[in-house]
Amino acid sequence: MMLGSGTERFFAGVSALAVSPAVVVIACLYYWCFNKRGGFFIIASSAVGAGFNQLVKNTACVYRPWIRDARVVCSPLALSGATGYSFPSGHTVMAGTSGGFAAALAWRKSKAVAAAFMLYVLLVAFSRNFLCCHTPQDVLVALIEATVIVLILPKFLDWIDKRSARDIYALLLSVILTAAHLAYTILKPYPIDYVDGVLLVNPYEMQTDSFKAIGSFLGLVVGWFIERRCIKFTTDSICNKQRIVRAVIGLVVAGVVMLGVNPLFKRIISDVNWCGLVRYFMLFITPTMIVPALFCMERKLLQRATL
Repeated sequence: MMLGSGTERFFAGVSALAVSPAVVVIACLYYWCFNKRGGFFIIASSAVGAGFNQLVKNTACVYRPWIRDARVVCSPLALSGATGYSFPSGHTVMAGTSGGFAAALAWRKSKAVAAAFMLYVLLVAFSRNFLCCHTPQDVLVALIEATVIVLILPKFLDWIDKRSARDIYALLLSVILTAAHLAYTILKPYPIDYVDGVLLVNPYEMQTDSFKAIGSFLGLVVGWFIERRCIKFTTDSICNKQRIVRAVIGLVVAGVVMLGVNPLFKRIISDVNWCGLVRYFMLFITPTMIVPALFCMERKLLQRATL
């Protein structure tokens, strides 16, 4: 590293932020308390981006830069998060989808805020190259993926909204695509290459990441569908007190699920991959369906109390 340890730590922190739970928490708070549609776009784009990126990763099966060229040295600060295949960059996709949607939502109200989000995306992208976790091609393709998702996802949801039955078709299509992705992940051949008797990339571990992404997407879609059909919570005309109550309820419930689901399902499901799929399914259905259902229950209880 030519720019010193301070710069290295800065870019390692920027890189880690892209996949930090804090990003999802902020998106959920925005979804619950301020802008239902905008918040959902951010949450959904992250799930779609993760799933699609893992599909591309496991298809291309491109090794990390330092495996292909011994002259490349990955930063020790980023090495633990640079596992598996390299192409495209998962961190860049996650930053590009969440940050890209946040920039699009902020554009009309504040160009400066929108520019700040775009700067965040570019910093994450640059950090993956600076830390030597990815090649420029990895980052460029990830940015293209994120841009396509940011452009297409709102149009697809607008198309669904035009007719009531289209959400059923979207749900069925999502389940079919999820099953196909799952079958492909399990059945496809993976390269088995060794260096000095050490397996370069364990295919089972790459399947683990895909199982998590599949669970996230499936939990998102099922939660979206049930909320859309049965719950129908809104962020319109709510006061700051209601926002605080929602934030507390949502964070407590999501925290309980995050802390409790993994130990529970590890006891029930012995296979790590399937356990991960169920865990991430729960992590995404919780903010999109379970927490909004609690908001509606809380509102009905307050209405009864005032009668």
